[in-house]
Amino acid sequence: SALTGVLRRFLAPDPMQAALVIPAVWGGMVALRTRWRFGIIIAAWGVVYVAAYAVARPHVWSWYGVPVYTAVVLLAGHGLADLARRIRLEPMLSRAAPVLALVPILVWLAVLFRIGPESRWAASRDRIETWCGEHITDPATTIAASDIGVIGYFSRARIIDLHGLVWPGAAAYDSWRDVVKGEA
Repeated sequence: SALTGVLRRFLAPDPMQAALVIPAVWGGMVALRTRWRFGIIIAAWGVVYVAAYAVARPHVWSWYGVPVYTAVVLLAGHGLADLARRIRLEPMLSRAAPVLALVPILVWLAVLFRIGPESRWAASRDRIETWCGEHITDPATTIAASDIGVIGYFSRARIIDLHGLVWPGAAAYDSWRDVVKGEA
């Protein structure tokens, strides 16, 4: 269902994020119990954000989840820190913190060296730029696109934003087919 899709996109877009949901809930409960104002605000904001999307059930692009992902990571850190204190791991973790802080940096460097300076996105972007240069030569061209970014950047065409992200006129139509018929 659409509700399941919205929840999955925000709370479990990948296994790592899904694994952080339970510690995040714990962190939110600790924030409430200890009256940690910032944690309460983050938790409330994340819940309201997800609830708004769950009610409206619009299409959710992956980057729409960044605010929720951030809230989950912050609250999970708070929850895991509380659990570490409870099972008396805190002294050991505080001694290991400088080494543990290097782990994400080393992983990032390993990924950078593995994929090199040119990522798959850069290669795709170059192919799209070439295609636009070869095929969209008339500035009177109109393109209907669900993700307007790169096409709009590399072409001189008029772009009809089917999702209405930058063109509110899309909301006046019931379907993409109606947009194309009405704007062509």
